Parts: sequence; structure tokens; C-alpha cells
Amino acid sequence: MVAEHKIDRQKLISGHNPVLTEIATDAPLTVGNGELAFTADITGMQTLYEEYQELPLCTMSQWGWHTKPVSREKYNYTLDDLVMTEYVNREGRLLKYPQDKKVGNEDVYNWLRENPHRLNLVRVRLQWEEESISAEDITGVRQELVLYEGILYSEFQIRNNACRVRTACHNEGRDILAFSLESEALKEKKISIVLDFPYGASDITASDWTQNDRHRTTILQTSDEKMLLWRQLDSDEYFAGIYAQGRQPYPSYFRQWRKTGHLHSVRKTKRAGRMFICTGSNERIQKRG
Repeated sequence: MVAEHKIDRQKLISGHNPVLTEIATDAPLTVGNGELAFTADITGMQTLYEEYQELPLCTMSQWGWHTKPVSREKYNYTLDDLVMTEYVNREGRLLKYPQDKKVGNEDVYNWLRENPHRLNLVRVRLQWEEESISAEDITGVRQELVLYEGILYSEFQIRNNACRVRTACHNEGRDILAFSLESEALKEKKISIVLDFPYGASDITASDWTQNDRHRTTILQTSDEKMLLWRQLDSDEYFAGIYAQGRQPYPSYFRQWRKTGHLHSVRKTKRAGRMFICTGSNERIQKRG
């Protein structure tokens, strides 16, 4: 008889873990669960967003779509507004297809082709002393995506200050992201986590950062450990719940301390802590809380 050979699946899979030791703008790593996906840079967040042009850093969901209105007076076009390309089949039947862009009908064709489009839900990034962090500020990089766990481990230094970040997505398909950040810079109040919310766009970034007057972020609830935001983009909306946990019972260690437009910055006042971001409908987020 042939002896049974038990496969060590964890060992087998772990041998294929991708590891980065430098910034790779053409190969960012992603955590996700089939319903929600978060693509990160080497900080485990989206700190170097502007430098990742080839493969943008996005937070995408299956339900996250946006429709950009045609104008202030008109919300949308329909196929009735489109000039079709006509064909006659063998039986003499007239068929119409939205195949070609017709002269004078370009706006309708382009709008229907681009709407609705995927929406980048949020950008999550690190900030140093209230300033953006650049690639030159980061050294000592080691990042590993542990495939068996679905967790992204990132170690690096920001201006010679050691940081460790863990990034994960809910493993049962819920729209929840989790971040764990450890650094002495937290205790010294040098580092903070920033959430940016964009307007929608039909390009690969699914983001338009220039249209601040076309969307709103409203704070519905806030406390020491939780903040609930309501996002409105034209006729589309979603909610974002932000939750924080720590290892020590410091009061008010999670708090909104600045709000400028659609940027929300949260700062922890101890060495380590965890943050969860839950997106979707208000009912689903309230269940999480």
C-alpha cells in the first residue's frame, strides 16, 4: 500500500508569499475578500498615492458605483437618446446597436459608456506632523502578504522612526478593513492616520480629487472610539464607520481632531492601536457597531 502523504497546506502556500523590500509602483499588493478590496503601498496603507500612477491605490467594492449627472439640469441619458447603428439582417429585419459614435451624438455616447462607473470609496494614508509623506521619507522597507492568512505585514521607517502596520480585510465577505499601527511616533503625536474621500471618475483611478463642491461628507456620530460618516455624491450615497481599539484604556485616544473639506484626520495617543473601517449601508454598519 502507498502511504498517505498529508499536505501541509500552510507551508505550501506560504512558500508563495510575495515580499517587497523597496517601493514597487508597478506591483502594489492587495487584500480583499471578493466583495471589498484595498490596494496598498509599502506602508500597508495608501500613503504614497500620487506615486502609484501605473496601478492606482484604490478601495473598491462590488456595490460601489457612481453616476455623474449630465448637467445640473439633466441627470442622465438613456438609450432613447443615442443614435444607433442600423443593420439589416438576412430576413430583411432592421436591427439597431449602440456600436459607433455618431457626429452630433458624441456626448450621449460617451456618457452612456462611462456611467455608472466604479467608485474609489476612501484613501487611507499616514501623515507625519500634519504633512504628507514622500518616498524619500521611507527607508528599511519589508512587506509581506501572508496568503494563508490574507494579512499584509509592513515594516518600514519614516524619518528613522520604526513603524509596523498590519492590513486585513474581513475574511467572510463583509465590507470591513482593519489596520494595526505600532510606532513610538504615535505616542509622540508625530504620526496620524488620514482618510480622504474623492468624487467619482470613470478613469482607472475611479477618483476625482478636484471636485470638492460636488460631494459631501457628513459626520453623523462621533465618540472616543467610533465615528460614523455619511457620504453623498450626487444621487449616490454610502456610509463609513470608523472604529478604534487599543491595548490600554486611554480616554479619547481616538478622536476627530481636524476636518478640512473631505479630509478626516484621526490620531492615537499611545504606541499602538487598531482601526477598523466598515463601509456600506447605514443598517449594515450599525450591526458592526
